[in-house]
Amino acid sequence: MRSRPIEARCDPNYVPPTPGDTPTPTVTPTQKPTQTPTPAPLTLWQYQTARRIIFSPGVADGIVYFSSSRYLYAMDATTGEVRWQHGMKGSIESAPAVADGVVVYVRPRSDGSLYSYSSLYAVDAATGEVRWRYEREGLVESVPAMADGVVYFGSADASVQSAYLYALDATTGAFLWRYETEYPVEYSSVAGEVVVYVRPIIGHLYALDVYGNPLWVYQTGGAISSSPAVAGRVVYVGSSDGHLYAVDAARGELRWKYGTEGLVESTPVAVDDVVYVRSSRGYLHAVDAASGELRWKYRVGGSVDSTLLVADGVVYAGSGGSHLNVYALDSATGNLLWRYRREGNELTPPVIVDGVVFFGSEDGYVYAVDAGGR
Repeated sequence: MRSRPIEARCDPNYVPPTPGDTPTPTVTPTQKPTQTPTPAPLTLWQYQTARRIIFSPGVADGIVYFSSSRYLYAMDATTGEVRWQHGMKGSIESAPAVADGVVVYVRPRSDGSLYSYSSLYAVDAATGEVRWRYEREGLVESVPAMADGVVYFGSADASVQSAYLYALDATTGAFLWRYETEYPVEYSSVAGEVVVYVRPIIGHLYALDVYGNPLWVYQTGGAISSSPAVAGRVVYVGSSDGHLYAVDAARGELRWKYGTEGLVESTPVAVDDVVYVRSSRGYLHAVDAASGELRWKYRVGGSVDSTLLVADGVVYAGSGGSHLNVYALDSATGNLLWRYRREGNELTPPVIVDGVVFFGSEDGYVYAVDAGGR
């Protein structure tokens, strides 16, 4: 199906806030927030697939990559035109990881037995041709993470009834190392010289070096249901005990923890000297990265459903409910800049490149929205 450029000067989807639905910021006494947003941003283009989109797009070198059911698409980020699409047997089971000219994703396979299996695929980012695939006798449990030419992922191996964190060469798919984790790795992250993964139910946070050697273990006060973030030699992770934790990446020692008064089920985002996170009560929190003190928090009109995005001084957040909403907030003050509304109740985490926000939705559309709110 073809993309449909939108040429209207004003966005027809903009809906002014109704009484009782107006989002409100909570800020420190020195700030003077405004609650008057600019008009909603223009939809630059939208593209409809045959099935819903549940994983975040990936963007690299002017191309948007996203999956819908058993198809992987590559689209021109400016025009929305399809560059290529790659079909396969079985649905794609992860967001695409894009780096170094390859796109890596997970898809299932079956050998007719009672076991379920997954394969890790890498396709050429420019052509969609398969470069390599890596098969395990078990399930790939985590979204692939890529850094410095290496792909990291967690797998539960049926043949040995154990679980491992794997490292592969991103260009060739060659095996580098694996580390036995005892329990399946569902969430992981990598930055610099540290690879971090979690044991979700009991709230354990583990750290390895990039060669697979264990460094430390830290236990939070509750379950962990999202990937940790690594930034500035600190690991940030949320927990079901309602806290955001900051753990020293080298020593595994607690630097601080911040209470959100709700479950923390999203991956934190650390930018400059602030950590941004959402809680189950619908609040977005901006926390000082050094002290763990609140900078500001903002209440949206529904549940915050997606991972936050921070770029160019703006925090982007999606929320569900009777409508899909994408909020743009000033990262320094928490002031509302604009809100974009669509029909539906579920959207993917947004990504932004060159002033354009990209996200997918359960209605099967990929949207490109002008981040300037013009």
